[in-house]
Amino acid sequence: MTGHSAFWDDLIHDLADPEFEREYVAESRLIADFDAAINASDQRPINPPPEHGG
Repeated sequence: MTGHSAFWDDLIHDLADPEFEREYVAESRLIADFDAAINASDQRPINPPPEHGG
């Protein structure tokens, strides 16, 4: 894999715009929070034992 691609080059260029950077950071945090919630739910048992309401 190379260090540069059109995607990353365009992103670096776009991040020079402060409004774009704010939106990018906000959306990245939202995605990270959602991903963390999904990963946490993956750790819960699908069929909890009877003492836990299963």
